[in-house]
Amino acid sequence: MKRKRKQRNRIIIISAALFVLLIIGIYLGVMALYTNKFLPNTYINDINVANMTVDEVNTILSDEVSDYTLIIIDSEGNKEYILSSDYSLTYLSDNQVREVKNKQNNFAWLGALFSTDKNTVILESAYDKSQLSNRISNLNIMKNAPTVAAQNAYIAEVGGKYEIVPETLGSRLDIDRIYEVIYTAIEEHKSEIQLKDYTVYETPEITSDNTDLVKELDFKNALADLTITYQFGSEERVLTGNTIMNWVTYDENNNITVDRASAYNYVEQLAMEFNTFGATRSFKTSDGRTINIKGGEYGWVISKDTETDALIELIQNLETTTKEPAYESKAASHDGNDTGNPNTYVEIDLTAQHLWYYIDGVLTVESDIVSGRKNITPTNEGTYQVSFKKEKWPLVGETYNVVVDYFIMFYTDVGLHDANWQSTFGGNVYETTRGSHGCINMPLNKVAQIYDLIQIGTIVYAYY
Repeated sequence: MKRKRKQRNRIIIISAALFVLLIIGIYLGVMALYTNKFLPNTYINDINVANMTVDEVNTILSDEVSDYTLIIIDSEGNKEYILSSDYSLTYLSDNQVREVKNKQNNFAWLGALFSTDKNTVILESAYDKSQLSNRISNLNIMKNAPTVAAQNAYIAEVGGKYEIVPETLGSRLDIDRIYEVIYTAIEEHKSEIQLKDYTVYETPEITSDNTDLVKELDFKNALADLTITYQFGSEERVLTGNTIMNWVTYDENNNITVDRASAYNYVEQLAMEFNTFGATRSFKTSDGRTINIKGGEYGWVISKDTETDALIELIQNLETTTKEPAYESKAASHDGNDTGNPNTYVEIDLTAQHLWYYIDGVLTVESDIVSGRKNITPTNEGTYQVSFKKEKWPLVGETYNVVVDYFIMFYTDVGLHDANWQSTFGGNVYETTRGSHGCINMPLNKVAQIYDLIQIGTIVYAYY
């Protein structure tokens, strides 16, 4: 009995050993099977390559390359095809597939039954680039490509203001970009490309929301809104931003540079229109004649350099204002007679050697005179104004040095004054050596009357 039990145990042990050896043999046999084949559940580029050799996988990949077709879909949904045969596309078998196989441990084939090994290899290929280029150039999307070019957004004047004209997207293909997209798609072995997903259509570089463009728009409108109004009595001259716009340049920070010549030219035009200094004036004489008196040192004179500087500063500060220009010389009025009160003045007839002084149209003082020596030191005709009056005023020259009781200046070093060295006044005295050096010699009592009454700024008319 005991002997039979031992014999039975021995059979069990031998059977178990044989079973284990069988299992090991089977495992090793399967392991040997996968020495040159891919393990179960192995995928390369989504292809199940389980139980395939490297050569078999390369054949499949080669067939896949040979059958490769790229579908090109344009912006309107039209499809075109580029076949591998169009450009002699061939698969280049390299070590990528073998490297996937070499990474596998065939001893682990049993575990591979319960897991997935996914791999991606780049399908290295060769093709005739000139053939591909020719095929691309013959695509309908290339031959029938729209020709509307993209246009940048820009600023335009509309009704005196500035607006951004939106960009035009255009439909013209960027040819170089098309080639680049197709070449890349083929290298990456893509099945299709939709051109709308790529920047293959020409696009504007500057769009309506461009920060610099918006900034420039705001600046231009601020400049367009600028008005500088010059007042000349009841008249005005308005300088607008649209005119100024042609005078200026500006940098990216909107720092304004004004063309000085343009600003000066504008001020000069104002001067030509409104300057009255030395102008010819119509005058009705005491004896009833109407004459024209030209010259003199009276009237409006715009200081062109000073006003140009002021104008440039206003523009640079975008300052809207109403102003008078800077003047070198001012008159009484811009409206009508620039001499102000037309009925208060001194009239000097240098031919008749006689003077009249009117206050509000009333003849107040009248006197004979002696004026500048004829043809030697003559008194200049013209329109003037009294600039100052002084008592006990020294007259100094190369041949004289005297003090007069009353001096009323109406232009440079020339004025009305008493002359006790004159024994008579009027007539042709001024044509002799008794003629003055340009001043108006008068009897003491007459000039004294005028001195007491006359105001600074009173107009003096002198004529021959």
